[in-house]
Amino acid sequence: MKEKECLCGCGNFSKYGNYILGHCSRMPDIKKSKSEKMKKNNPMNNPIYKKNFYDAVRLLEYRKKRSKEYSGKGNPMFGKKRLDIIGDKNPMRQKDIKEKHLNAVNNLERREKHSLLMSGSGNPNWQNGKSFEPYDSNFNDKLKDTIKKIHNYKCFSCSIDNKNLDIHHIDKNKKNNNIDNLIPLCKKCHGKLHFHKP
Repeated sequence: MKEKECLCGCGNFSKYGNYILGHCSRMPDIKKSKSEKMKKNNPMNNPIYKKNFYDAVRLLEYRKKRSKEYSGKGNPMFGKKRLDIIGDKNPMRQKDIKEKHLNAVNNLERREKHSLLMSGSGNPNWQNGKSFEPYDSNFNDKLKDTIKKIHNYKCFSCSIDNKNLDIHHIDKNKKNNNIDNLIPLCKKCHGKLHFHKP
């Protein structure tokens, strides 16, 4: 490969191109074009960027100022031990823990009593164990899909589109699987329909 004299005028020879590596920027016209590009692409010429930049600078200055104010005697924790204020050694904290524990125990007892009161015939929604009756063998997925297709996969009550619909027996007889007795309902509407108010 033939060596060429570097075009920047330094007198050296280049094997691979018109310039020795790094000498290209020595040319005055190239320097001008680069500086003009830098001026055009300077982000500080963009007013939005400039505002954000100065806001960030102000924020940093504010943080430094606050840091100086809160260092040493300016810090509200100056001269205090953390164990005196936080943790299980704090007598106020121990009192709070005991009260919370007692409240939790009382709440559990109340929940258990309420659960016993609301189970079986004590529940206002109790219907003499009707929900434990078995469904008829004809009430299967194929029948359910047929009912959903007839109603275009929409809830009969609120007309919401939903593939995950329940099938409800209108007369509440699980053995009556006549198509006229079955309607599709979304979970919300089905729950509302079965809630019995005393």
